Amino acid sequence: MRASLPGGRVPEIVVTEADASPDPQPGRVAGVAFQPAGTPHGGRRFLHVSPACEAMIGVPAAAVLADAAAFYELIEPEHRGRFAASEAQAGLDGAPFEIEIALRRPDAELRWMRITSAPRTEGGQRIWDGVMIDVTERRLAQD
Repeated sequence: MRASLPGGRVPEIVVTEADASPDPQPGRVAGVAFQPAGTPHGGRRFLHVSPACEAMIGVPAAAVLADAAAFYELIEPEHRGRFAASEAQAGLDGAPFEIEIALRRPDAELRWMRITSAPRTEGGQRIWDGVMIDVTERRLAQD
């Protein structure tokens, strides 16, 4: 991954299944770059979501940028509590965040994601630079 680009833009991170699976599906996008941040009222929003979002989780990046719930509502109910607790703890500690969770795409397909991000402070606001990688094939091979 390259360092930040001029103007604070986030580089597009594209990871193919070849990076996560011994039997890749050529051209399948498996990673999304993102930047979540808190809102003044304690909510969550995304400052950046790469266009690969739609191919990976079935929701356009513009929808996630407009409403963070478009992403958070995809998290399987049994993973939501653990995700929220891990996210809150990382926020309190100012530490990197890393978790594997299951998401249910709008087309009902279940996909496993590994989400990692690291915090930085800009203009008094904590911003997380992260990537979400599709690890479904690895998880299915483990089961």
